[in-house]
Amino acid sequence: MALNIDQTGVIVVDVQGDFTLFKQGTLPVQDTDQSYVDRVIEATRQLKAEGYKIFATQDFHPQNHISFYTNHDNKAPL
Repeated sequence: MALNIDQTGVIVVDVQGDFTLFKQGTLPVQDTDQSYVDRVIEATRQLKAEGYKIFATQDFHPQNHISFYTNHDNKAPL
């Protein structure tokens, strides 16, 4: 399958310290050690050099977001 660089974007989703093992994040995903992050960086650089548009996302929640245990009565972290 041929990709049209002008119509193709690469999305890098939530590569941040909290989700990685190498930064000892609070919500680490399995196999996200330093070599994983290095592969993401290298792939992103290579695709950008080839002309692909790169987009990165980072999840964000305001302090009063429902996902935080502190916003629920009688709850504690697991």
